Amino acid sequence: MNKNYPSIKASFGLFGLSIGCQVIAGLVTMGLDTGMLLFTSQLISNLLILAIALNFRYHRVDFRLFFQDSGSFNLLIIPVLMIFNVAYILFMDPITTLIPMPDFIKEIFEDAIGKDLLSYLGIAIIAPIGEELLFRRLMLPGLVRNYGERKGIIWSAFFFALFHLNPWQGISAFFIGIFLAWLYLRTRNIWVPIFLHFFNNSLSFAVFYFTDDAFAEPPNYLGEYQWLILMVISGGLMYLCIRILQRLFIPLEPCIEDLEEIEHQEPSET
Repeated sequence: MNKNYPSIKASFGLFGLSIGCQVIAGLVTMGLDTGMLLFTSQLISNLLILAIALNFRYHRVDFRLFFQDSGSFNLLIIPVLMIFNVAYILFMDPITTLIPMPDFIKEIFEDAIGKDLLSYLGIAIIAPIGEELLFRRLMLPGLVRNYGERKGIIWSAFFFALFHLNPWQGISAFFIGIFLAWLYLRTRNIWVPIFLHFFNNSLSFAVFYFTDDAFAEPPNYLGEYQWLILMVISGGLMYLCIRILQRLFIPLEPCIEDLEEIEHQEPSET
């Protein structure tokens, strides 16, 4: 096992391979209906890149390594994370709208998503699990060991943002990626960031389902300065949520040593 994998250079390599896996998945699923195409392509591309990353890190492909001996966490974290996520979306919306999205780009996004169960499963289940296993469970610990906690978190968030391949999602992905990395390092439980990612993508799907606009803005109830009011309120809520997590539920120091112990263990036989 290479516990220091990946370096920044290797992470760029993984990013390139992930794009290749998406291309392969797109070719395999070409011609399918929207929902089936989205679900199947997400499943294939995620399984491919995770298998490749496992082989680079552990020199074998065993998906049990992703879930072995996760740390426990207080279930009261969940409502705090839900409040944080809603506040985060409201805070980031005025920022991302500063970059105008061409209509043809918006149409590409909306045409790629169906209002069916398979589309939802692809967006809210497959994508969060696959991306969290890759960026938080596999890449983050190696980057932290190689470059320290702060740089490791920032680099993992950078690659998470780069993975989205567009600035409208990438900007938001970078900053939430920092928070997701912080959560994982302090809980040692990959299901915590997976849940937050699932909740975020579920909200996005719900907005699209009920408005037909994947990038719908909140209604203007507060007048000319609504964006400023929402940013102040949501920023305060995010700060409060982080303080609650720090004080009540999550250790202040990262658990890198515990992560190393887990990764040295072999998966149990079944």
